[in-house]
Amino acid sequence: MKTILTTLNSKFTHTSLALRLIGNWLNERGIEAKWLEYTINTPVYEIIGDLYREQPEILIFSVYIWNGTETRMIAKELKKLMPKCKIVFGGPEVSFDSIREMENNPEIDAIVSGEGEGVVEQ
Repeated sequence: MKTILTTLNSKFTHTSLALRLIGNWLNERGIEAKWLEYTINTPVYEIIGDLYREQPEILIFSVYIWNGTETRMIAKELKKLMPKCKIVFGGPEVSFDSIREMENNPEIDAIVSGEGEGVVEQ
């Protein structure tokens, strides 16, 4: 099951350790996973194109206060292009009010709260 983990960092000098930890954890269990990182300055349609070309079955976004708006826009467009792709959100910006987040964003199939490795294993 091809899984992509992604986020929009605030700067090129930042990197997401969470994506790497979860990605490596999945790969160790035989689940094909890789991470793709962008910044909030990367054009949204460039990100959409990159992620669409990957054709993931599961797309996991790490969502923070600085990337929430763009991430929701990207997820909405990708769900139109790949309706069978499962879109998962995680991170501090979405996990505290997940019911409202999913009601307002029907393209989201699931929200992870807490440590991603434990949730993915279930």
